Amino acid sequence: MKTGDDGHRDSVTHLRSDDGAVIRARLRSLIDAGTLPSKPPTKMFAGPAFINHPCTVCGAGIRPGETEYESDVPTRILRVHRRCYDL
Repeated sequence: MKTGDDGHRDSVTHLRSDDGAVIRARLRSLIDAGTLPSKPPTKMFAGPAFINHPCTVCGAGIRPGETEYESDVPTRILRVHRRCYDL
């Protein structure tokens, strides 16, 4: 387990962002574990990343300049790639 930049511990496995079935399975496990909410956030913000962040869903880095989708939920800040957000 490692600690993310938001201070929460994560078991992040870096997944290929083009492997939709694997990412969907990870989404389901994150929801089942309570790490992600079961309902989509009411607000999402999109914009260029200023620093490298791990994607909450796939664990791969969101590089500076790459569009990230961000939302605050009660337990953490979610940061995801466009592809992961679309799933």
